[in-house]
Order: sequence, then C-alpha cells, then structure tokens
Amino acid sequence: MKRNEAVQKLATVGRLSMAHAEDLYDSIIPKPVVPKYVADWYEENKDVFNEEIGEYLANWDDVGWDNFERWMSTAYENEAITTLINMHQFGYEVEKEKRYRVSMPKTRNRKDHAQLLCEADGKVFWCGEWYKFRTKFTRKELESNGFGWVFDCEGVEVEEGGIGGKIYRSDTDKKRRRRVKDIDQHWEDWLRSGRGQICFCNISKRYSVGIF
Repeated sequence: MKRNEAVQKLATVGRLSMAHAEDLYDSIIPKPVVPKYVADWYEENKDVFNEEIGEYLANWDDVGWDNFERWMSTAYENEAITTLINMHQFGYEVEKEKRYRVSMPKTRNRKDHAQLLCEADGKVFWCGEWYKFRTKFTRKELESNGFGWVFDCEGVEVEEGGIGGKIYRSDTDKKRRRRVKDIDQHWEDWLRSGRGQICFCNISKRYSVGIF
C-alpha cells in the first residue's frame, strides 16, 4: 500500500481530515531523507519504478558512473534498494545541502579581520570586510566558482555550517599544525629551563623566534 492510499484509509476509518491523517501517518512511518541526486533519479523513473530499477541493476556495467551510481554501489552499507522502495511506498524528503564558511585565518587585513570567501552580485571573492556579504556556500557552489580546492588546501579553514561547525583540514595542514605544536612545546620547555628568553612576534599568527 502506497502512502496516499494509506493516508486515505486512515482518514476514512478514523474520520480524520486529510491533513491530520497525513501528520499521523508521517509520525508513524517517517519518510526517507535522501540526497537530491537520488530524488532526481526517482522522479525521472517513478512512473515505471519496478521496471526501471530492475533494468538498472541488470545493466549495471553499462550505466554511467555518476553520483547516483556511487550511491548505489554502496547499497550494502546505505541500504540503497530498501531506501528506494520506501521512497516509492511512503514518500521522501530531500536532504538539505551542507553549507560551508571558508576563511584564511592567517591572512588578515589592516583592521585585523580574517579573509573570508564572500559573494555579491554573483561574484565570489576573498574579503576582510566579510560581514557585508554572503559567506556560506554549498560544495557545488564552491566547485562551480573554481574554489573546490579549498577542502584540500593548507592554510584555508572550511567550517561546516559556519562558525563553530566541523572544520575540514587537508592532511598537509594537519601535519603542519602538529609540527608547530611540537616546536611550541620545545621552546616553552626551553624557556622554563631558565636558559634564555624567547620573543614571539605574532604576525598573521606565524611565529618568528628570537633568542636572547
């Protein structure tokens, strides 16, 4: 029984409004939440769903390698087939695209503001006066504007959802941060030993060390 049929039956048997029956149904059987490319494939094939999913699997070696096939190729992990069937029976919701805030915290303007990736009038650019502009982007927006590289670049910080979100750093940047931490610890231990003094010059948060 599909979602529309079940909702209609709930409304009839329970003498409920359609809106109430829909809310009740969705509270009992939550809709699958899927990426947009999965929703797009389903909408293109939902009228002949059984035939299309069967043909897709039968001709697996000949289908184009795109986001949908990548999703299908891990069906043993994400239960892709079950999800598609549930979409067909119960409806679905499209997953909200993640948005990212991209900054260069060590590159600052004369007001000591970090440089952020901004957008205005359809143009994407680095700017220290970022509070005037849009500063959150989907991954697709970043890639289409030539900034897909920020996810793998040393010195660039990518925060999921904005300030306080998950931070993405390249492997090189992670190694550099560990190296800087080790150097800082070395000099801190040396200073505490009483054998000298250290002067840290904090310019763009890069340490230059003077020994006296």
